[in-house]
Amino acid sequence: MKSTIFKAQNSSQILPFFILGHPRSGTTALARILNSSSLVTCLFYESNVLMRLWQTLRRSDVLSEPHDDLIIDFNVSARYALYERPTALSSHGIIFPQTALAELSQSYKEALGCLLEPASIFDHVLTTFFKILAEISGSNIVGDKVPDYSLIPEVITSPLPSCKLIIISRDLRETTHSTLALNRRTLHLFASPDIFATACSFALREKKLQEFLKDFPDQRKILLNHQELLTAPRKSMMSVISFIGVDQPDQKMLAYIKQIENSPPKIKNWRLELPIKEQAAIEAVFSVFGILSQAQRLTSPDEQLEEIARIIHAITICCGRQLRSVIQNAHKIFSEMGRRTSLGHCLLKLADFTHSQKATQHQHTSILFEAALHNIPLCPIAWYKYGAYCFDIKQITECKKALLQAVENCSRHNYYRILRAKALFLLGRIEDLYGSRSKAKDYYRNSLKSFIGFRLAQAMLSK
Repeated sequence: MKSTIFKAQNSSQILPFFILGHPRSGTTALARILNSSSLVTCLFYESNVLMRLWQTLRRSDVLSEPHDDLIIDFNVSARYALYERPTALSSHGIIFPQTALAELSQSYKEALGCLLEPASIFDHVLTTFFKILAEISGSNIVGDKVPDYSLIPEVITSPLPSCKLIIISRDLRETTHSTLALNRRTLHLFASPDIFATACSFALREKKLQEFLKDFPDQRKILLNHQELLTAPRKSMMSVISFIGVDQPDQKMLAYIKQIENSPPKIKNWRLELPIKEQAAIEAVFSVFGILSQAQRLTSPDEQLEEIARIIHAITICCGRQLRSVIQNAHKIFSEMGRRTSLGHCLLKLADFTHSQKATQHQHTSILFEAALHNIPLCPIAWYKYGAYCFDIKQITECKKALLQAVENCSRHNYYRILRAKALFLLGRIEDLYGSRSKAKDYYRNSLKSFIGFRLAQAMLSK
């Protein structure tokens, strides 16, 4: 465990960095190597504290909600992510002591009390977070990594004008394959069971990230290749540590790199493990989005798969009044192909992405969600995400309907227990905010029955 003794740090001397990369692209491996050094501190697990805070603060009229509830939500998430989870995961992780958690919570509470804009509150907590991270680690070079940061790079970098970005890239065909395999084992809300939807999601993320990086100063970013990191970690890390301000790797980092060199991780091979048809589907999507050139393609174009990819892309670039007619046309073609489910999952990914980018374009996002549900009406994930979206924009009646449908559609299989618990928890929050405290408690209790370790439900039940 790294030192958790507080050491005074001048905030102007802190050198913050973020690792940006899509899910399944090697962000954890990179963060672990960096954190192995006594000169660098990097959270190598998805703490999601700042990401969740940003998602909370972008809700419509969020500051009118009871501040005590907002603080409870933040405190529970922070304690789990920064103390309980790293304690259980690894002795090499940074563990926030109670004093640090209390300081972080106090910064949020004070910001809620005196700042009028949610964005300003987020900026204040983010800068405090890095200050505390430097204090408890005794290092002035501190970093964080959460794959979803690639959705909001402008949000996390603007409060830290000196921060640097380490961008790790992986062949998106490999990333898509790895994500599909992961989703078969465990439910992940960022993933999808559909190959077109998964590829579409990564295409949207990649386009977003590349658009941002075009205008980000070259001296504050470095690009790293996932394959090179695994096959030549020593060479890759020399350039990275120099970039963030470390002259030479210390013995601890060198020993960790030696372990990787002696036992390189096994990587799933998309070309050997995916059927040719699925390879062609992935390449069709990345090609039409302009991410994969014809020269880079390894499969021959399939006419039907190419048409599907073109239709998906047409929906992503459509806006205004044309959106409904474009979706209707897509529905007709996908139905004729027997691929309504694929269309539904693609629309769900588009709705999710649009909501993360355009908080005020509710009509556009609502159309995408409604069209997705029309095509996958039994999918509990779709109903949950629509319910969470309605909660964010304060469409309470629609929110309740969607969440109740999500609970109904969740089978009792262990795969869906956390999703069911989340839906029941949100129903409890609705009752707490707009209805009956007694009903809220019932929902929280049922949420805990679905997932015993759900700390947020326990905290809201006990408040």
